[in-house]
Amino acid sequence: MSSGYFLADTNSLVYAYRAGGPELLDEYINVADGQQREFAITRTIEREIEKGPLGEEILHHLTERGITILSAPETEQRLRAGSLSTKSAGEVSMLEVAAQEHAAGRGTRIWSDDKYFDSQQIMRKAPGAEPITSAGLLNEAYEQEYIDAANHRIYRAGYEAQADFSPGHSARLNTFLTLDPSVPEPDAQAAIAQERTGSLGMRRAGAALGIAGLALEVYDGVESVRTAQRLQGEGNATAAESELIHFGARSVGGWTGAGIGIGMPAATASSV
Repeated sequence: MSSGYFLADTNSLVYAYRAGGPELLDEYINVADGQQREFAITRTIEREIEKGPLGEEILHHLTERGITILSAPETEQRLRAGSLSTKSAGEVSMLEVAAQEHAAGRGTRIWSDDKYFDSQQIMRKAPGAEPITSAGLLNEAYEQEYIDAANHRIYRAGYEAQADFSPGHSARLNTFLTLDPSVPEPDAQAAIAQERTGSLGMRRAGAALGIAGLALEVYDGVESVRTAQRLQGEGNATAAESELIHFGARSVGGWTGAGIGIGMPAATASSV
């Protein structure tokens, strides 16, 4: 029996795909399943994803997993009428679903990193809505043993290599667990510095590659994550973490860390 929906926001899906590819999305879907919740997105979120970075990859994966797409009629009508800003439309659509679920006696988990859900005034009007950030969700996946400590570090490095999660940039978003300090963690910031000081020739090559170059880096990033996970599965955590750092160092498009497209802008104009 379902305990309700687990709704995903656009930016958070993009962040996760950059941090760990489809494998990390699958872990989050597993967390929802374990809580007897149905992982879903709204139709409004689907349209945001379509227009944003990695839209094709993310929607293809969600379709493969049979993820439910929910209608939020009031939000969609307001968008058509021009009475609702596209900046907050995705968040509003999720709260509309949460309100419907609350009326039926069910709560709704909302996975989002947007500041919209930090507003006490908004949340007082949203009974039954239970927001959780990406850092909180990754920590939860570890605490509930969907991922182990080494994979937590790998995915955390993938998040922290993205500007919005970089240490010192956002105390609100960068709230990952601190695991056993005796085990070295991948230094995402060192990878960023190494990439930024790379040769001018490599930078020019990246610019010349254009869209084709970006596609190659997407492939490279996915393969790096998969290689890291394979190494981790073989018990070689150090090599797994090194694979991710080396991907960051060799990327030529301004991307770095354990993901794909890390240097790209967020999926929507919504504030994080």
